[in-house]
Amino acid sequence: MKVTLKMFKQAVKNGMKALHIDTETCLGTFCGFQIGSKVRISHEQILTSPQVMSVQYKWEGEKEAFYIEWDKVGEQTVYDSGFDNSSMLKETSRLIKESDIVIGQNINAFDMKMLQDGLVNNSLPYFDYDVTLDILTMSRKVFRPLSQKLDARATKYGMKGKIKMELQDWKDVTFNGKPISAKMGPYGVRDVNEAQKVFYREFNHYKLPKNVERLVLSFLTLDKKIYCKKCADSHQRRYDVKVKQRKDFKEVTCNRCGDKWELHGTRGKKK
Repeated sequence: MKVTLKMFKQAVKNGMKALHIDTETCLGTFCGFQIGSKVRISHEQILTSPQVMSVQYKWEGEKEAFYIEWDKVGEQTVYDSGFDNSSMLKETSRLIKESDIVIGQNINAFDMKMLQDGLVNNSLPYFDYDVTLDILTMSRKVFRPLSQKLDARATKYGMKGKIKMELQDWKDVTFNGKPISAKMGPYGVRDVNEAQKVFYREFNHYKLPKNVERLVLSFLTLDKKIYCKKCADSHQRRYDVKVKQRKDFKEVTCNRCGDKWELHGTRGKKK
């Protein structure tokens, strides 16, 4: 049985925490003697590297998207952005750890790696995440439009599309101290909302990864059967579980793989 959008939304109602996310990065700077398409830039020419300056997120099932941003700590120079993003990265890491699945456009190749890189650069512990759904990767597997960009797909489906931005907008934030709230934050929030709508439109056509299917099934009690997050598969194969009644919840153990979790009317947090 194929996992559908209706099943996904039901899993969210049952307690699955799905986090839609998007990041914006500042410009990096480097020095050189000339420009051109054949100019080679080495690491020795780098003055500052791009870093995450804002993170936009939205919990599935909620109406509003939010953004968090880096903190102003000093003056901007060619060698220092004058900002610190460690607090923002800590909060983002907390959100991701709290979620069961992270969803977004190109998040596997860009956003998640940029966040991990920022944590390492700030000597902060990186986050572990088990399940992501990259809607760019999913779209490429089943569709072949002229453009897979979020803006192109959103406008094709009759949505608003992205807020128009120019390179100068990134220059203003990176070098001229323009606040994130002026344009960059709303730009990222629109991206999160549009990506969620594209996700809805395309979901039933996606060839979902097995771990995504298992996750959704683990939050569904089809035919009054409890599905194990690790063992359930797309063919609805069932594995027996052992249920012990505790004071305020049920403790469930999968007899096949030993996975344990608490059941508070729905699938709860893994022990």
